[in-house]
Amino acid sequence: MFASTGQNKTTVRIHLLRMGLVAVLLFFCLFGPAACLAAERVDETRLVKIDLDSTVLNKRMQILVWLPEAIEADQAYPVLYFLPDGGGSAHTVINDYQIGEAADEQVRQGVIGPMIIVAVSMDRSFGLNSAAAVSPVDTAGGQSFVEGPYEAYFIDEVMPLIEARFQTKNDRSGRMIGGYSMGGYAALHLAFRHPQLFCRVGGHSASLFPEAFPDESISDWLYPDEQIRDQRDPIRLAETCELTGLQVYLDTGATDVNVEGNALLAQILEEKGISCEKHVFPGTHSRFYCTTMMPEYLAFYGAPYTP
Repeated sequence: MFASTGQNKTTVRIHLLRMGLVAVLLFFCLFGPAACLAAERVDETRLVKIDLDSTVLNKRMQILVWLPEAIEADQAYPVLYFLPDGGGSAHTVINDYQIGEAADEQVRQGVIGPMIIVAVSMDRSFGLNSAAAVSPVDTAGGQSFVEGPYEAYFIDEVMPLIEARFQTKNDRSGRMIGGYSMGGYAALHLAFRHPQLFCRVGGHSASLFPEAFPDESISDWLYPDEQIRDQRDPIRLAETCELTGLQVYLDTGATDVNVEGNALLAQILEEKGISCEKHVFPGTHSRFYCTTMMPEYLAFYGAPYTP
C-alpha cells in the first residue's frame, strides 16, 4: 500500500519582538523559538503516547496521537499527521501549538468533523532520507542537524503503525500531512514525493528559500549539488512531480523570512494547475504565530475533499 522509499522497511514559546539579524531570523526559521514546553494541560484519556523502537532509525522515537472526543466503533476517521519545527518534538505540536484543543473547538462549532491527529517527532532532519544511519551533523556556520533515513521512517514505520492501531481512513482521501517551519518543509517534501498517499498538505511558515538559505552553510549541507537539491527541495519537487489531486496550503507571517520562498512555491503550483491556498497573515516566525493560526489550518484540513 505504501510506496517504497529505497530503505529497509520495519519498525518557549518566545515571541519575536522585531526582525533582527539574519542569523537570528534563520534560527527561528529553522527551529522555531527555543524549546520550552508549556505545562501539560491535555486530557490524558484523549492522548495516546507511543514510544516506537524504530528499526529504520535504530533509536526510540515518540509519537503522540490525539483522539476525537467521541469515537464511534464502526467509523473510520481522517488522519492528520503534523510535524514540529526543528527545535520541537511531538510534545510541541500538542502542548505549544495546542492543535488538539483547537480541533475540539472547531468540531464543536461544526467547522470540521472529528479527525485523528498524529504528532510526529522528526528530530532536525527536514524529513529526508539523507543518510543510511542516524548521525548528528554541524554546518560550517554552527547549525546542528541530524542525518538519517527519516523519510523511510515516516512512510514505512509511522504510517503503517497508525493505520494498524487506530480507526483511520486508510486511503488517500483520508490522509493529510502538515507542519510548521522545518516541519512544514518536511511535510511538503513527503507529500510531493508520495502524492498518492495524501489528499492535502500544509506548509506553515515552511523553511523555503528561492536560492540559498541566509546562512549558506545550511544550503551547502542540505543541497550539496543540484541533483540532490532536485530530490529534496519542495520548490524543485513541485516543478517535476505529478501532484494532480493534491491540495496545498501555504502561509507565512508578513514579516517572516520565508515569505519569498513560499510565494515562489505557490506560483509554481498555480501555474501547474494544482490547488493551492496561499496566505500572508500578520505576524512573524514564532510558535505563537502557529498556535494563533491553527484554527485556519484545521479548517483547511477538515474541509470535504473533492479530487
